[in-house]
Amino acid sequence: VKILDRQCFASGVTIFERGSEGNRAYIIESGRVEVFVRDSEGEIVNISTLGPGALIGEIALLDSGHRSASIKTVEPTVLISVSSFDFREAILRSTKLKTSLAKKVSRRLQETITIIDDQKQPEKIHAATTKEEVLEMMTALKATLDRVVKKAEKEAKKAEYKAAPKSAHGR
Repeated sequence: VKILDRQCFASGVTIFERGSEGNRAYIIESGRVEVFVRDSEGEIVNISTLGPGALIGEIALLDSGHRSASIKTVEPTVLISVSSFDFREAILRSTKLKTSLAKKVSRRLQETITIIDDQKQPEKIHAATTKEEVLEMMTALKATLDRVVKKAEKEAKKAEYKAAPKSAHGR
């Protein structure tokens, strides 16, 4: 994966808002960020806090292209930016990355469902962040990952075919 740039943010800076278009993923090099959504009254519902090594913004690259949550720094933070093209290329080339990413996204979505279920006033959660929508997103992400895996397998077979001696092709 090509690292295009490193971005530095002060504490309290919103990196992206839920619903905005997502064309980059980020790896947290240093610092911490809060992942959150806003309820129907505009109050923040914290989903999680992530630190160095965490990948953020990847769900938008795998799904609809729109951010599923907002991200805000909780201390000075350095992010490494990865374009959607480089991100997809890395997924196509690495079965290990695909598997790891599928597990991570599934775990994050399950955590989000739990947090939404545990809210004392679930009716306050913004309608677009309902348990049903998270489940729909999870299904869509799994379908996207399945397509990526199938495409990668097809590309691997093509590469094997091209690399094999001509005698192995039945000629």
